[in-house]
Formats: sequence, C-alpha cells, structure tokens
Amino acid sequence: MNNILFSGHVGQEPTIKDFESGSKIARFSLAVKNPYQPKAEPMWINVKAWGMNAERVMSLISTGREVIVQGSLTLEEYKSQKDGKTYIKPVVNLEKLTVCGPRPKAQDAPAPKEPKSKKTAKKAA
Repeated sequence: MNNILFSGHVGQEPTIKDFESGSKIARFSLAVKNPYQPKAEPMWINVKAWGMNAERVMSLISTGREVIVQGSLTLEEYKSQKDGKTYIKPVVNLEKLTVCGPRPKAQDAPAPKEPKSKKTAKKAA
C-alpha cells in the first residue's frame, strides 16, 4: 500500500494547468517541519492534484495556509537546466486535502483605512 500523509504550510500559490482533454492539474509546495527538530529548516514537499482535487486546491488554499495532504508518493525524474544532470524528486499525488485553522491574517485583514487627521478628530469632538 502506497499511502502518505503530511501536515504543513503551503509555500507558494498553487498553479493550475488545463489540458485539451478537459482534465486539470494543480501543483503547489508544502513546508513540513520536524516536531523533534523545531529549529531545523523545513522539508519541502511537491504536491500534485488532478481533476476535482485540482479545482478544490485552487479554491481553498493559498500561501501560508495550513493543510494536511494525503496521497500516494511517486518519484519523478527531471533534467536540470543548469547542469544537464538528471535528478529524482518525490511528489505526493493528492487524494485527500484537509484545510486546517483560519485563513492567514494577511488575507483576512481588511484594507487599512486612512487615519483621521488631528484637525478632523478635533472638529468631531
């Protein structure tokens, strides 16, 4: 059985690609911290979502959002444009997405209002 689960924060805005066949794929990265090494750098996980999961990803998540992803782990080969070498990266093929907690504050905060000048405040008083 190939089943993996990660909890972390979305590292970048998800991107989506539409295919001529009508299918869709969304991609995003997930920063996962090790609870036993809180000062260590996070591990970055690449995530792919297909079809309805891709649409769900695009409508629910954004940078900084805490999520839990569950899916199957695959290894993808890619050729580096810098050195021409072939590398392998792990990718989670999303099967289930759980959004945790409230949206990040930057998204929920209303636009800042212009502060009232001292003259206006005195006139109102």
